[in-house]
Amino acid sequence: MAEIADTRAPVGFSLSCPPDLPLPTGPGDVELKRIYLLHRFQGGGDGARLMAAAEAAARADGFDRLLLGVYTKNAKALGFYPRQGFTQAGVRTFQVGSRTYDDLVLAKTLS
Repeated sequence: MAEIADTRAPVGFSLSCPPDLPLPTGPGDVELKRIYLLHRFQGGGDGARLMAAAEAAARADGFDRLLLGVYTKNAKALGFYPRQGFTQAGVRTFQVGSRTYDDLVLAKTLS
């Protein structure tokens, strides 16, 4: 969780889980299911610090690859994740109602 230092009020969080992605995975893989930071805290380095904390937690739990899915039209996230060292590992298609959408599946080696 990301906090404002002087008040300890939460401004963001991350959540990891076993991978549920359409690509081969193994015991060293973990999926970053959610990572959120309040909009007014974006762009100042807090997102990178939150990602670093998520990566450190994954390493501490014995994982060596972090995976995530990101909507192909999420331009801010598609700028952020490559700067954090993620590369494309696949594509996940999902449906909402009658519409079909794509997520990019990104991966980062933690070792």
